[in-house]
Amino acid sequence: MHAIVVQHLDRLSRDQDQMDGRIIREVCREAGCLVITPDKTYDFAASDADDDLADVQFLMAKF
Repeated sequence: MHAIVVQHLDRLSRDQDQMDGRIIREVCREAGCLVITPDKTYDFAASDADDDLADVQFLMAKF
């Protein structure tokens, strides 16, 4: 299994049009890649809740 380890999820993307975050999630989903932060492990392939939470966090990072 592959993983990306970051301090905070919002450090992966700060794009203005919210496309980069969606692309990152889709690539991770297709590759079976986890995103690991100190607070949470995101599994976009297995959890719709992780996908929704990432949407909110990427939106907050935009601002």
